[in-house]
Amino acid sequence: MTREAPVYIEELTKRESEVLMVFAQEGLTNWQIGERLSISEKTVEKHLSNIYQKLNFASRYEALIWARENLIANK
Repeated sequence: MTREAPVYIEELTKRESEVLMVFAQEGLTNWQIGERLSISEKTVEKHLSNIYQKLNFASRYEALIWARENLIANK
């Protein structure tokens, strides 16, 4: 089941968008995302938490599937 694009995706900060793209493209752990973006694992956790809240995702898996279907596929 494909979920509609979140209405508030434009509310993401630039860094939150970067975190979501790296996560979606490569499915990395928080630590790996942090290494890739030169930020701490805790900062990645906070960004992902903000993303889930802003875009109304119930889980990491839901965010990953949506991002891969809507961000990566549309590039």
